[in-house]
Amino acid sequence: MKRWLLRGLVSLVAVLAGAAISVATLAGLDHDVGRAVGTAIREKPVVPTVPPAVAVPMPVPEVVRDGLLRVPSVGLSVSLGQVQVVDGVVNPPTSDAAYLVSGYGDPHGAGTAYVAMHSGRGVEAAGNVLIDVDAGQARVHAGDQVFVDGVPYVVQEVRLVEKAVLPEESDLWVPVDGRLVLFTCLQRPEGRSIQNVVVIAERES
Repeated sequence: MKRWLLRGLVSLVAVLAGAAISVATLAGLDHDVGRAVGTAIREKPVVPTVPPAVAVPMPVPEVVRDGLLRVPSVGLSVSLGQVQVVDGVVNPPTSDAAYLVSGYGDPHGAGTAYVAMHSGRGVEAAGNVLIDVDAGQARVHAGDQVFVDGVPYVVQEVRLVEKAVLPEESDLWVPVDGRLVLFTCLQRPEGRSIQNVVVIAERES
C-alpha cells in the first residue's frame, strides 16, 4: 500500500501562478484507501454474578458539516469542494476554494485527508492567506486550528518542500487515520513557485 501512496500527489504545479498537484501515476490505485483496515475482536460472553451497573452514555458533540475549509488564525474561510485525479494531475478547478482529493482519506472517517488549493501572485486565490511571500514562509504555525467540513484539526507541523523532492517525503503518503495534509504553493516575489507549503495536522478527539 505504501508503494502507491509514494507515487500519489507528486507535486503542486503552478497554474495561474497558483498550484496543482502532479501525480506520477495512479495505476493500481487501491479504491479502499479511505477505509480503515482492522481485525474484528470477538470476545467470549461473560455472565456477571451481580447485576451490572447501568452505563449512562456521555453526550457526544455532533460535527456540523459546513462545506468549508477554515483556518481562523489567518482569517481563511472558503468553500470546500472535491477534486478527482485526472490523467495523473490534481488541479483545483477554481482559485477561490479548497478541494479535498477524492479517493484518499475522509475527514469524517479513516485515512489521511489531502486538501489542495491554489495560491497566486497578483491574483485572488484561497491559498494566498496561508503564505507570506516577502518573508518566504507560511503564515500557519503549529498549534493553529484547521476545520475541514466542520471537523477540527490542530496543526502539528508546517514544511516548505521543494516540488521536485515532494515524493521523497515518504511519511506524507502513509495513510494515517485522523490526519490532514494541506498543500498550496509558496509564491515568490519574482519567478515561478518552486516550493510547496505543506501543513500537517491531526484531528482533535
